[in-house]
Amino acid sequence: MLLTKGQFSLIDLIRAVLERTGPADLVVSTWTAAGREIEDAAALLGDGRIRSLRWLVDFSFQSRRPDLCGALREAFGDETIRVTRNHAKFVLASNDAWSVVVRTSMNLNKNPRLEYVEVCDDRDLLGFYLWVVDEVFGAQEAGAVEALGPADLKREFSGLGREASVVASGPSPWGKDLDDARRPGISRLDVVGGEGCKATVETRGARRGA
Repeated sequence: MLLTKGQFSLIDLIRAVLERTGPADLVVSTWTAAGREIEDAAALLGDGRIRSLRWLVDFSFQSRRPDLCGALREAFGDETIRVTRNHAKFVLASNDAWSVVVRTSMNLNKNPRLEYVEVCDDRDLLGFYLWVVDEVFGAQEAGAVEALGPADLKREFSGLGREASVVASGPSPWGKDLDDARRPGISRLDVVGGEGCKATVETRGARRGA
């Protein structure tokens, strides 16, 4: 875990992760992205350091920066992009040997400010984030960045993350209900050992009278 004052950006961190993992499949979740970083990500995909790349962006990206959203769509294709009410910033990098999760306050742009970064290699945590991403991709057709209106997005968003039956069951301690305060979406029930990230117990729903 670290803080940066702008010495590096998220794309620099992605390069550093790939230097350690080798070619990997990536997911990038961001509220916004800049043109230079979009080009750099396309170059990493082109030279094989990124094997595949999926994007989860905020639905407002198209209206806020249609030029940059257009550049993202042209570089990677609509089938790799999904939109939702998204302010989460994370990167997932995985292959047979690595399950890297980057949690950060940084968007995919230049960050000359205080920003937070945490990097860990944790297959259970990766699985939780991929479950969220896969659900969004499964619920939405390619090209929704333009096709979906506010009412459609609200209805779709309200249905995400409701697999209460799998919360705190099975080998993974990561919850999968993002709606029920009694079954918080991100709740660590133990401490991750080994060389992965170390997480303390967190039960967000308890403070809401659950």
